[in-house]
Amino acid sequence: MALATVWAFAHTTETKAKKDEQLIARIIADILENGHYTSTRLDDKVSKYAFNEYLKRLDYSKLYFLESDIEKLREYELLIDDEMKTQDLKFYFEATEISKKRIKEVEDEFEEWLDKPFNFNEEEQIELEPDNRSYFKSKKEREAYWKLYLKYMTMNRIANKLEKQEKDQEAAEKANEDFIPKTKDELEEEARKAVLKDMKTRFERMNELDEEDQFALFVNSVAAGFGPHSEYFPPQEKENFDMRMTGRLEGIGAQLTKEGDYIKVVEIVPGSASWRQGQLKANDLILKVAQGTDEPVEVVGASMKEAIKMIRGPKGTEVQLTVQKPEGEVLVIPIIRDIVVQEEAYAKSAIIENEKTGRKIGYVYLPNFYFKSGGKGRSSAEDVKNEVNRLTEQGATGIILDLRNNGGGSLDDAVKMAGHFVSKGPVVQVKSENASPEVLRDKNPAISYDGPMIVMVNNFSASASEIVSGALKDYKRAVIVGTTTLGKGTVQRFLDLQQFTGGIESEGELGAFKLTLQQFYRINGASTQLHGVRPDIVLPDLYGYMETGMRQYDNALPFDSIQPVYYSTWDQFEYDYKGLRKSSKNRVKKAEVFKELDARNQRFKNERENSIEVISVEKELAERARIKEENKAFNELFKGNSEYSVTSLQEFKPEESEDVVAEKKSQWEKSLKEDYYLDETLKIMEDILAKLN
Repeated sequence: MALATVWAFAHTTETKAKKDEQLIARIIADILENGHYTSTRLDDKVSKYAFNEYLKRLDYSKLYFLESDIEKLREYELLIDDEMKTQDLKFYFEATEISKKRIKEVEDEFEEWLDKPFNFNEEEQIELEPDNRSYFKSKKEREAYWKLYLKYMTMNRIANKLEKQEKDQEAAEKANEDFIPKTKDELEEEARKAVLKDMKTRFERMNELDEEDQFALFVNSVAAGFGPHSEYFPPQEKENFDMRMTGRLEGIGAQLTKEGDYIKVVEIVPGSASWRQGQLKANDLILKVAQGTDEPVEVVGASMKEAIKMIRGPKGTEVQLTVQKPEGEVLVIPIIRDIVVQEEAYAKSAIIENEKTGRKIGYVYLPNFYFKSGGKGRSSAEDVKNEVNRLTEQGATGIILDLRNNGGGSLDDAVKMAGHFVSKGPVVQVKSENASPEVLRDKNPAISYDGPMIVMVNNFSASASEIVSGALKDYKRAVIVGTTTLGKGTVQRFLDLQQFTGGIESEGELGAFKLTLQQFYRINGASTQLHGVRPDIVLPDLYGYMETGMRQYDNALPFDSIQPVYYSTWDQFEYDYKGLRKSSKNRVKKAEVFKELDARNQRFKNERENSIEVISVEKELAERARIKEENKAFNELFKGNSEYSVTSLQEFKPEESEDVVAEKKSQWEKSLKEDYYLDETLKIMEDILAKLN
């Protein structure tokens, strides 16, 4: 048996790349070198990055490779760039086959490691952060770690079962029914069997990874050396991407990414089932997926293709996602699959009135930048203009435009939207490599609204949101409030690889490549890339304990600047930025919710830095209870300020009943009253109005 394994390994490392793989490698090498926005070359520096990146993608958690494997592969560290050009791809085949061999070794033994009960009277520790561990020096060291790892997984399963048992017992007592709790030994055995099932699924999943997906992992390790947004999509993955982006997919409406072994939520699509349900958020990690009330299936280690297949489903069916929040809390989130309800993604507004002073402030919420297609549909720029007009007609003396969590969209609408609030002039600069910047301008001298204005942003305000907030900041037209934006200042385009074959006939579809072609710059010359747009008034960051935005990527394109263009700043009135900052800072310092937010961020930061976990059921349950109690207490700190009343200006839709619309309005008004960031922004606007009046 051992001899056969060695033969298979030796044989496959000699394998030549298939014709289409060779063709894809050559085309992508050419595209990256000659088409990418940066002047980066496919050289030894990129090769070294790709070497480390591919090993990370093969074994993110350092569960399989031995140190000797890495040293053996190191001879290719500076050769990957050459192999991409010659289509030899020796490193790809050898690294892949070593990975398969090591995975098979663990697969052949892990059931034996789960065969006996774990001793939870013996308290042990495990380091879970792969960056804090080296590759295994021997198979014996790997076995020792795996036994700890499986014990840790079993411990979590026991904790889950104890929590469920406690809830079931409470329910039985309320119903005056008998309840016989299971013993610790029974729960431990059940937990080990559940871990065994999960691990079998994980190994089956790894074994079923097809050659197309495997090759994509390698090619994207090379592309990552040029930045986080240039990416190869095999034919099936491109189809999945198109469905997610266009909203044609009947599912939960979340954009996902693969981060190591985990499926991570990048963005919630406005108007989608997840958006309406409200619990799933960006930065959540999806651990398990269940179809309705069926047994949850672990998706740790799953490919994007498989995860999407499990999460996607017909309208009206339920999917239950077990997710881990950034602060550590694990939740089961039930979502009824649905198509994107486009009306929910449109701009909407509300009048917010200070009941003591009678002062009215207009609030406009814009989830994304949408546009007319073929002259049909709606435009976000037009809708925002109309909402602002409605608000001023209702007596609003100041306008708040909320771009929080707005991931962008139509560039044309972003330029038009900024133009509604300033006279004609430049809005953004767009630059291609080795070309002069193109200045996109608002050509309409008319101003739709000339009163005081605030733009709210946060870590997930991106692209078009950064263009609008950056332009209004540069013009000194609006006060920008919140946290620094995402920092995505690049433009990508999909290229069909079939167009680059040079007449060579491929054996099948080649897929597509998403290439970074351009970069955005503000009119003051600064890029929105990496640094994002820093608010005029910075509020405490909800995610202050972790890196967010482009700043979390070690391969993100750097910040730079170009020549500013001529523009005239707003001259109808001036904001007292210094005074506004001072007043806001004093309020934030006294506000219990922001004080607790700072304290939470520090606690979470300390916890994230300590990645060593104690394998103890009792301590795990105590930790979960602490996190749950802290989150509950934090959420109850701010329940709305009676100083303000909120009146939604949402309109009836022909297909909606009066009761449905009333309920929607009531829920939205309640959410605005409980939004402590909005509450402080309203107070900043009141300071502005007091100064100007």
